[in-house]
Amino acid sequence: MMWRNRKGKFNASRCTCANGHLHDSGLESRRCDYLHLLMRGDEEIYGGRLDAIEVQPTIELRVNRVLICKYRPDFALAMRWEKQPIYEDVKGIETAVFRLKRRLYDALHPKNPLRVVKRAGRAWIQV
Repeated sequence: MMWRNRKGKFNASRCTCANGHLHDSGLESRRCDYLHLLMRGDEEIYGGRLDAIEVQPTIELRVNRVLICKYRPDFALAMRWEKQPIYEDVKGIETAVFRLKRRLYDALHPKNPLRVVKRAGRAWIQV
């Protein structure tokens, strides 16, 4: 049997943004384009200027030195005023697995919570 390229479980298809990064959805691709525009301009996000963007970094979530899982947020944003990167995830639909990983991440990193962003019309909102 031959497998066809098809959309994923939530009707998302892989897209490439204007900067050449491959993303899991069109929504994520549009957010990457928006973040790169912010980085080139003088606008601020989260109260500061954006220096660098890393696409889909891997974070190990450990409790008592035991690896529980690995989590890959959509973006790691390096800010001029922040020592640690701000991790951001773009969501259309939140799954139960994502909610569990988000709670675990927020419990392990209380000073640097995960930022979840959704699209509301033409604007981006933080959930």
